[in-house]
Amino acid sequence: MRGRWIFGLVIVIVFVIAACGCATTTAPPETPRADEPLPVTTGQEPNDGEFLVIYEDSASDIESRLESVNANFFPATQNAGITYSPSKLRVAALDMKNTAEQYHQVLIKIENFAGKENEFLRNEYLGYLTSIKAAGGNIADAAQAEGAHDYRLAMDYAERAKTSLERIEGVPDGNHEALILVMRGNLEDMETRMKEALSS
Repeated sequence: MRGRWIFGLVIVIVFVIAACGCATTTAPPETPRADEPLPVTTGQEPNDGEFLVIYEDSASDIESRLESVNANFFPATQNAGITYSPSKLRVAALDMKNTAEQYHQVLIKIENFAGKENEFLRNEYLGYLTSIKAAGGNIADAAQAEGAHDYRLAMDYAERAKTSLERIEGVPDGNHEALILVMRGNLEDMETRMKEALSS
């Protein structure tokens, strides 16, 4: 009798353990509804927000550099009653060139846009930064040549800078457009002064 009682107890325990095991089985994952968007499985989040922040910061910094370069051209210094310095113009132009180059290097690495419009804006703006970089380098070279009294070389570099600003695209806003227009006028003045210096 005792053996049968123990055997019966073992059977009960086995059934209890089996029941517990069934109770803890995890349910299968829910199937998404047809109206729910599927999860992104690329492992990368879109970088539109990062781009827009850098774009705004960059546009503000480039605007400041454009203002600085214009303030160091001959007409602006004359209007302000200060002595014109080709070396100061060169420093301001190099700062503009380097700033544009740094932002270009950062922005070109941003990938995986959620919207094509931001990717298109980025690509256009990269072209703008390339033009600003080229103009800054040429203005710096023109100022250096002027300081060395190599007026023909200065005139050539001023012409190159003006050309790069005439073909410019992807301009962020009206403030940039106005500053670029002033810069082109300053470069025309530089060309005229270099011609006069060569003929004197």
